[in-house]
This record gives sequence, structure tokens and C-alpha cells, in this order.
Amino acid sequence: MTGDRKMAVGQMLLGGALRARRLELGWGLSDMVERTGMSMSFISEVERGRKTLSLESLVVFAGALELTVVELLTGVYPFDDVREPKVVEPPLDGRIARWQQGSI
Repeated sequence: MTGDRKMAVGQMLLGGALRARRLELGWGLSDMVERTGMSMSFISEVERGRKTLSLESLVVFAGALELTVVELLTGVYPFDDVREPKVVEPPLDGRIARWQQGSI
């Protein structure tokens, strides 16, 4: 896999993790706009893996989602009990499979 393809897959996985966490918290895009100060269209594009986040923006997103950057990137984060972390799988909606097949 080329570097560009790896980057694209990484963007899609991160976007899916961001969306999964937002939905887990029961928030809409407007809630993220309020918490991050970023536009709704930018947030939507990031969640769909079409925009790349800077490190600064990644920190803002993680904080808005009540996570550390490490928790966000690994998908492992504690809730009430630190001894029992929860692993969150981002919803991929078949996008990566379609992308790998060249249909995206």
C-alpha cells in the first residue's frame, strides 16, 4: 500500500472514530460546532475522512469529545472504572472495502 493510500485509510479510520464517539455521547454536528468552534462542513468532512486534521485540531477534537488524544487514537478509554476500559470500533459503513476495491 502506498503512503497516500495509507494516509487516506488513516483519515477514514480517525473520522469514523470521531463520529462514533460523538454519536456515543448523543451529540449532533451542531454540538461539535459549539464545542470546537469549527464549521459544521469541516467537521462533517473530517468525520467522512475527506479532510486531514492538524495536530492542534486533533487536540481540540479530542478535548471536545472528552478524551485525550491517546484515547481517541487508540479507541481505548475508561469510563467509570479505569480497570475496565471500553474499546470503540468506528463505524466504517463499508467505505474502506469500497475504497480498496477502487469504487471510491
